[in-house]
Amino acid sequence: MYDAFTRKLKGIDWAEVLFSMVQELRRPCYNQFYSNGVLDKYPSHTLDLVAACHATVQLARELGYKNIATAFSKYTNNWKNVFDL
Repeated sequence: MYDAFTRKLKGIDWAEVLFSMVQELRRPCYNQFYSNGVLDKYPSHTLDLVAACHATVQLARELGYKNIATAFSKYTNNWKNVFDL
């Protein structure tokens, strides 16, 4: 969705898109990601969630929703938890 935003697609309520993104990221099945920094059963899903959090942060910043950007920015480095660094 953030990619569509950066391409300046017209006729889209971007605030509504952002709120939908946030709602999706708050699903209970992702609680382990937020508490442990990784989804143990599906490590690739951890990477997907990191990308989704990053896109949500970017869109929130662009739209002026600093509280949403702050809330999800702390999870954008969780990708490191999937790799042996």
